[in-house]
Amino acid sequence: MQKSVTAKSGERNLIEMISRFPKQGAGMKVFRKTWPENCYYHLYWGSLKDNKSGKLYGIKYWNGERVADKIEPVRGASKRGIWQFDINQQLQITP
Repeated sequence: MQKSVTAKSGERNLIEMISRFPKQGAGMKVFRKTWPENCYYHLYWGSLKDNKSGKLYGIKYWNGERVADKIEPVRGASKRGIWQFDINQQLQITP
């Protein structure tokens, strides 16, 4: 079993963590530290103002099942120290 690559906890928000990756995090699986296993967002795109602020959009999964059929904003992306990400299970997204 592959070990997940996760962000270290700290004072960075989700936008700061993923801004250094190509495609502004498109295809990444992101989740809050307090969420149960199999609860996450799959990011589809972002509109970043700079490396610290902007909006991220994705589809939310709860207990492994899709919550909605449409892409929605990731709520709380600017909150610091609560997010982690997994780059091992990326989606193959085409523009």
